[in-house]
Amino acid sequence: MLSSVVVGSHTQMEMHIFTELVGIQMLLMNTLEPLLRGDKIAQEQLTILFRQVQTTKATKAQELLAKRQPEQGEIAMHSVQQWGRRESIIWPPRHYLYTLAMFR
Repeated sequence: MLSSVVVGSHTQMEMHIFTELVGIQMLLMNTLEPLLRGDKIAQEQLTILFRQVQTTKATKAQELLAKRQPEQGEIAMHSVQQWGRRESIIWPPRHYLYTLAMFR
């Protein structure tokens, strides 16, 4: 059911979750600095901050997504991640081969 409602390449639920995460980030960024300085936040300031986050979080989320989407013709992944070991297998091995004939 959720897969039928797609906005671009994101479902509505993914967009909602991302928007809420942006709101939480905005709230933390605006409240932690005064608290870490030792200042107290008044209830009125907190109420104003909550309203500001509620009204601007959707726009900020859209701006962030627009920044992160690649331009037309641009590759989304700029570099290819190399996985695994870089050494190769050397054949034949460069050490002595022990065989059963040696132990007769």
